[in-house]
Amino acid sequence: GLSLECKQMSKLLNLPIDKFAFVPFCIDTKFFSPSRENVHGNFILIIGADPKRDWILYEKIFNKFTDRKFIVVTFPNLIKKELPKNVELKYNLSISDVRSLIRKCKFLLILSKENYRFAGQSTIFRAMACSKAVIFTKSKGTEEYSLTNKLNCLTVAAGNFREVSNAINYLLKNKNKIISIESQARFYIKKNLNYNIYTKHLENLFRQSVINYE
Repeated sequence: GLSLECKQMSKLLNLPIDKFAFVPFCIDTKFFSPSRENVHGNFILIIGADPKRDWILYEKIFNKFTDRKFIVVTFPNLIKKELPKNVELKYNLSISDVRSLIRKCKFLLILSKENYRFAGQSTIFRAMACSKAVIFTKSKGTEEYSLTNKLNCLTVAAGNFREVSNAINYLLKNKNKIISIESQARFYIKKNLNYNIYTKHLENLFRQSVINYE
């Protein structure tokens, strides 16, 4: 079906809904690819710290899993609170540095009130392309994609501490399941969000636009 963005644009511009189309963006699966070694590091990775992040929930998770190391990739001054000792902040990283952290982490945790932002859906899909398991909030911005909980990712309800805690424990206690999810994650991205599919979507839209214009 059409994405929420299409419906919102239709309403804002007062144009028929059939004038809009949803084209999923693509992932560079050559750049965002797994490391040669199947690495499962000792830290859980979080990328992004914009206002849409659910930091109250993050703080609860940090304090519950005190025996686990968390690395947060962010920008200076966005996080103003003092965080526990098991949390490390990294600032102003290049895209190559971010990819390196994705490859080295145990898995990713992306908790947002919505996933429209750059560090929302793009982070999820780039990590999946690197064959990493991602726990993320199933919210606006990911509902347009046919992602399957416990098959190619782990989804949790926004603001639900118990679900996030259970998902973390699920991955920590099931190494074989992590490997399975990682494999299915990259398979999903290569099948559904690669450059070839993206360009075909655009080509079809351009052709249709020309036909309708003529």
